[in-house]
Amino acid sequence: SYRLVRTRLTETELLEDIRTLFFDHPAAEGKALRLCDSLGGVSFETDAHLLLRILENMTVNALEATEEGGAVRFWIEHEARGVTFCVWNRQAIPQSVRKRVFQRNVTTKEGAGRGLGTYSMKFFGEECLGGAIDFSTSETEGTVFRFRLAV
Repeated sequence: SYRLVRTRLTETELLEDIRTLFFDHPAAEGKALRLCDSLGGVSFETDAHLLLRILENMTVNALEATEEGGAVRFWIEHEARGVTFCVWNRQAIPQSVRKRVFQRNVTTKEGAGRGLGTYSMKFFGEECLGGAIDFSTSETEGTVFRFRLAV
């Protein structure tokens, strides 16, 4: 079984990790990933490997759903008892998939081996890190996935 390795991580370090991860990522080809600058000094303790895995899945899903030349936004919101990591893209999730989006093997994409990204985000984020994963989606506002993590 996986043992959590908690380390202190700053917002700046995390955004740099995301920037590095997606610099040459195939899902980002022909698309813009806009990372909103952090407030800098905010830090939190978590398992950095699992957090990056969750944020990578959130970002890859948004990039894959984005048209050529489109953009995905990534930002961090601050709350009294935690931080929320947010990833937005312009596409709405089809109504037929919305209620099942976190189930294993549910996907809106073609090809075998799909449908574990949102399931693993939910599992690692909630069961392992004790956070909360949710999303909002609409034709006019696009889709935002959020991962709230208590600090």
